[in-house]
Amino acid sequence: MIMQNVVADLAALGRFDEGQDWIAKLLKLAPDGSGSYEAAGFYAWFISGRLDEAVAWFSQALARDPGSTRFLKNLGLVYLDLGDPIEARRWLHRSIVLGPESLDANVGMQLLELYRGSEAEALEHARAALALDPLLGPGVGALEFLRDHALATGRSPEAEALYRTGYPELFGDVPAVDRRNYRAAID
Repeated sequence: MIMQNVVADLAALGRFDEGQDWIAKLLKLAPDGSGSYEAAGFYAWFISGRLDEAVAWFSQALARDPGSTRFLKNLGLVYLDLGDPIEARRWLHRSIVLGPESLDANVGMQLLELYRGSEAEALEHARAALALDPLLGPGVGALEFLRDHALATGRSPEAEALYRTGYPELFGDVPAVDRRNYRAAID
């Protein structure tokens, strides 16, 4: 886990070649660990933009941990980025069947349903994700999606209530803004 964090920090600093070197070290050090392959998959997906490699890495992670709703979600979302919603649905559906109470599975299905234009289904999965983890931060999107939907349908008190639940520290006399909630503070 520490090496994965080093890779993420190097990427955040724009030191991509060093991050790639650390991925190689991680894979050498823990060749049987699914987390190593997941880290390589995220690096290929988000840093290098090599989606075909991300599919290969996430597939290897899934082979080592076939019951992981997270790895199934990752594969589904990469296929969505590849513009293949049929293959994305295949992986995301497996994730939600395997773990209907999984945060990863519900977030993945929310994004798929948004892509497909199925707002009611996306709302259902966003509500499930938020119920599973009411402190979802920026990047996961369930709270933001529900907020935006409430605002778009004229229910601003509901949108504010969602934010008060997810980010109570922003509603004190002196809002406490930090690295986890700065985007919510801007919103």
